[in-house]
Amino acid sequence: MEHTGWAGRVRAPLALAALCLIVWGAVPGGTFQDDDLVGPLGLAGGWRIRPFLRLTFSAQEALHGHRADLLLAANLALLAITAIGVWALAVRRLGPAAAFLAGAAFLLQPAHAEAVAYVSGRSMGLMAALSVWAIWAHLKSVRADDARTRRGWASLSLLLLVLAVLSKEVALVLPLLAWVAARWDSPDRPSRIRPLVATAAGLGALLVLAFPRYRTLAGWSLAQHGPLPALLQHLSALPAQLSLWVRPSALSLVHAPGEGWVPPLLGAAVLAGVIAVAWLLRRRAPTFAFAVGWALLALVPTHTLLARADTVTDRSLHLAWVGPAIALGALLAGLVSRARNPRARALAGATLLAIAVLAAQAVRARVHVWSDPRALWTEAVTRAPGSARAWNNLGLVLLEQEPRAATAALRRAVALSPADPRLLSTLVLMESLCPTDGPCR
Repeated sequence: MEHTGWAGRVRAPLALAALCLIVWGAVPGGTFQDDDLVGPLGLAGGWRIRPFLRLTFSAQEALHGHRADLLLAANLALLAITAIGVWALAVRRLGPAAAFLAGAAFLLQPAHAEAVAYVSGRSMGLMAALSVWAIWAHLKSVRADDARTRRGWASLSLLLLVLAVLSKEVALVLPLLAWVAARWDSPDRPSRIRPLVATAAGLGALLVLAFPRYRTLAGWSLAQHGPLPALLQHLSALPAQLSLWVRPSALSLVHAPGEGWVPPLLGAAVLAGVIAVAWLLRRRAPTFAFAVGWALLALVPTHTLLARADTVTDRSLHLAWVGPAIALGALLAGLVSRARNPRARALAGATLLAIAVLAAQAVRARVHVWSDPRALWTEAVTRAPGSARAWNNLGLVLLEQEPRAATAALRRAVALSPADPRLLSTLVLMESLCPTDGPCR
């Protein structure tokens, strides 16, 4: 039985859209970032993959040109669509109050800044929005009693899966997310994920064959670390990665390798313990088990056997936060419902409001940093002083207004990565314009 009527189904999405504008509304005021996109893909390589993502950028630029404000506004819209999708996933199982709080919890996560406030960062936001609604359509097909209705919802789910994968390849994990969502939402019905699995497998093979850049990426990854060393590295970094959800002061575009990491065996033990607890509580606390399963499965494509240029990143947590947000919504709604007298309810409401205000402040702080290239890269070199990329990009930001400070930053970048020809050529050019022992030209 549905827990909410037509009016509730309209009010909640509108309220979530309004909340998104309140806490993230400064995003379109941002600008393009000086980011050299160091890594195996790079910007040019990125445009040779992810065709649906490329299509969205091309369509926008054909309509209004290369405008940062409108590109960022599209990212903001995708965040609102994903949050409403979180509400839609939760409302039948948890009820309207918990579902709304789940959508709000998703919106109030400061770690989304890299996915939302970065002009070139649409792949994660677009993929997450399509994935959440693909799983919603899949759950509709699982619950449908009529075969024709079931096929219709299943077809929509498959279409959204295809678009999600063509936006960002990590969406190939979507069948696993659909399985854990179906076990939570409708445990008495078959999961019906075979078409999703078959489609994802076919898409994975097609991407490898049709886009050589993926083979380049895999070769680069294997050249950095073999599968086992990469897995051990990810196990070491996993606690630091997940802790970013509750440590907004640690969020950054660049994270120093090794900072907050644990020994691989300890990381594996923590991971195994969390999985074991979730499995044991799957019947008594199914929403908790769902949240753990979702979060860990969403990180499988980026945190298992393939080495990455950045092991710990904020953006990897975007889709993974859906499950914990739903569990957090259920927990908060439960706390409010257990407050039986008016004074207790007022206290619970005030507590929720205080949490929301603090979270909104953290979000706004992240948006401010991402809206100012100088603030972004100054923060990056503070959080990751050993990153050549961070120092190089800070130098590029300072180039026009503070050439001597820019030269110093570029020297630091070259000192950290002396074999990088791009860093060397930039420094040579800059030192010719602003020599150490003379005035800048």
